[in-house]
Amino acid sequence: LEEELPKVKAREQLAAACEVRTKDALKQAIEAAQEAKLEEAEYGKAVELLKKEEEKERLLAAVVKSVEDSKAIDMTDVDVVRATKDALGDAIKAATTAGVSEVSLTDAELRRKKLHNTVEDLKGSIRVFCRIRPLSSKEKDQGDAACTRQADPMTLVV
Repeated sequence: LEEELPKVKAREQLAAACEVRTKDALKQAIEAAQEAKLEEAEYGKAVELLKKEEEKERLLAAVVKSVEDSKAIDMTDVDVVRATKDALGDAIKAATTAGVSEVSLTDAELRRKKLHNTVEDLKGSIRVFCRIRPLSSKEKDQGDAACTRQADPMTLVV
C-alpha cells in the first residue's frame, strides 16, 4: 500500500500535466513518475508532450529572432528584403506546423506582410486586391454556395 500511494499520486499528476500541457507541469509530473518508479510506458505520453512543448518554444524563439533580424536589414535592396521575407515565412510555417498558436505569431505575420509589400513596391509590380464577403441570408435561401476560401492571410482559393 505504501508503494502504491506514490504511484497513484504520480499517475494523477501525469494526467493533470497532460491536460494543461505546460513545460513545468510536465517536468514535475515526469519527475514524480520516475521517483514513484512508474514504468516508462506510463509516463511516455508526458515525455512526448514535453518534447513537443519544448519544440514549440524553440520555434517561437526562432520566429521572434527572425522578426528582430528583419528590422535591421536594408529595406531598399529587393533581394535582401525577399530573402528576409522568405526566411520569416519559413519560420512562421514551421512554428504553425508544430502547433504554435496563430495569436503568438500575429506580429511576425504582420512583419512578413510588410516585407512582402516592400518587395512588391521595390519590384514595381501591379497588385490585385480582392475583398470577399460572406453569403447573405437571401443568397443562402436561394441555395447559393460559397466558392472561395482563405488559405492563408495572403491567399484566396476560388
